[in-house]
Amino acid sequence: YDVDNRAGRLDPAGGIEPVIARLIAAAEARVPDPPVRAERLYISRRDAASRPMANEAELEARLAALGFNSVMLTPYTLSESIAIIRAARVIAAPHGAGLSHLLLARPGTAVFELMPFNEEVLHVRLCMARLSRLRGHRHLLWVERREQEGMAWHASIPEAVAAIEAFLRSDAAGPDIPGFASP
Repeated sequence: YDVDNRAGRLDPAGGIEPVIARLIAAAEARVPDPPVRAERLYISRRDAASRPMANEAELEARLAALGFNSVMLTPYTLSESIAIIRAARVIAAPHGAGLSHLLLARPGTAVFELMPFNEEVLHVRLCMARLSRLRGHRHLLWVERREQEGMAWHASIPEAVAAIEAFLRSDAAGPDIPGFASP
């Protein structure tokens, strides 16, 4: 714990790792077979009241053509959600609470996060990319232009899908996409 910054540190080699391992083991014991098994998973926020993506249905359709299975995690128990996340090799999602499950995803999971830009809270919204780095995932953050805060935002679907395709083709050293930093 860093008292000066008043923030806890999630150190994978530190004291939190046994807790993470126990959570995963308990989830696997309760849910040996995930209710949704997808190597490529899109975590939808269709049911979210804040920061809705106005064209999310169109993005989901385009990603389905790339082999992504869309799922909303809200109807599932924590154990079921963990099982769903751990079955995925690639996760795409708009920024939101569903990505907190990255803490429990298998190391090396490829993560493509979409987010509307808001300079005032950008430092806070980088939390999922930081979490991915700590857990050994490959994380690409796709930032969209800011619209009015609180309003629905739109993903630039052709460009975002092209970036996802390039990310999927990339090797472990990282894709040739500007702004990408491998862990």
